[in-house]
Amino acid sequence: MNFVVLLLFAVGAIGGRAEAKHGDVKNFTMVQVGAKGDMAEFLVDLELSMSSNPFAKSVLKKLDAKCGVKYFHVAYESRDAFSNPVVNTAALLVPAGNEQVNNPTIIYNHGTVARDSEVPTASNMCIGLYRDITKCNIKSSAVARASLWAMNGYAVLLPDFEKLGEQASNGYHPYCQRESFVKSTEDLLLAIGALGIEFDRRLVVAGYSEGGYAALAIQRGMDLLGSKSAF
Repeated sequence: MNFVVLLLFAVGAIGGRAEAKHGDVKNFTMVQVGAKGDMAEFLVDLELSMSSNPFAKSVLKKLDAKCGVKYFHVAYESRDAFSNPVVNTAALLVPAGNEQVNNPTIIYNHGTVARDSEVPTASNMCIGLYRDITKCNIKSSAVARASLWAMNGYAVLLPDFEKLGEQASNGYHPYCQRESFVKSTEDLLLAIGALGIEFDRRLVVAGYSEGGYAALAIQRGMDLLGSKSAF
């Protein structure tokens, strides 16, 4: 498992363009809103479901629902490895009430998947109608895992990756293609900046499996692009 590369970035806002440019927001939709109490109930459900796992229980006992969480889908204009235009998608979780506050940020890159139904935007927080720990949990839902960070004050971005996701461009996903990860992530940060959601300069890029490669590719891309990038 490869994960956690610490990075710094600055997001530049864009807007007012007549033609679609990479980093433009194509669609931004709220999916779920969880109050602080909802997130606290999710933690209780998790602890009960992992009663036979001492390590998991010890980790969960250190977590607390410090705030509610808002969950959004974002579709944005981007580029493939050869700079051809594509539409990419991602999930965004922010601490409820902190949308305009500089939040430390995590970009969480998922592992190898093959279907649109397996990407982050196809999952949900395990609250409300989805509060069934046997069906919705941190094993089955990337967004549920990310909500553990969001309820503790982090903004979390979960890219679907190029050509994956129901609203993304059609085609085959370019598996482990460095430039695809670099360009799509840079454009995602531009899109989030255009929405007026502010971040500070604390950023963790994490991933496992294919996402581990993505995290390393993004860090390398930042090194090569330097001040010319959106990072």
